[in-house]
Amino acid sequence: MGGAASMRKISYRRFDHPKYRFILAAPLTLDTNIIGRACKTERVELKADGTLVITNRYAWDGASGIAINTENSVRASCGHDALYQLMDLGLLPRTKRLQADACLRRWLIEDGMIELRANLWFFAVRLFGELYIKRR
Repeated sequence: MGGAASMRKISYRRFDHPKYRFILAAPLTLDTNIIGRACKTERVELKADGTLVITNRYAWDGASGIAINTENSVRASCGHDALYQLMDLGLLPRTKRLQADACLRRWLIEDGMIELRANLWFFAVRLFGELYIKRR
C-alpha cells in the first residue's frame, strides 16, 4: 500500500440526502486485517488479501450517535460502514465484526485522531455497533 500517508487520501463531498452525509468523489482503497474472505457488491469489494475497495459514488452516514464527524474520522467511517454493510447483507460473517471495529480504530489513528478519542470510538462501536447490523 505504500505507507500511512498514501492510505489517508479520500476524495468525498457532503451529500444532501436524508440517510447519508457523505459521498465518495473517487474510489477509496483501505487495508483491513480481514484475510481470506472475498465478497463484493456493486460499490464495495473485500478482496481475499484483505484489501477493501470502495467505488466512486459510495454514500455513507459517517459518525453515529453522539460522535462528531471530523476530517480525521471521515475515511475510517467510510471503510467501517462498508464493512458493516457487507455483514448486513450476509456477505461477510458477523464474526468479523471485532476485526472491522479494530480497523476503524487503526484508520482513525492513521488519520491523526488522538488515541484516547479513537479508543472511545472503538468502545462505542463494540457496545452499539450490533444495533446497526440487521438481524438475519
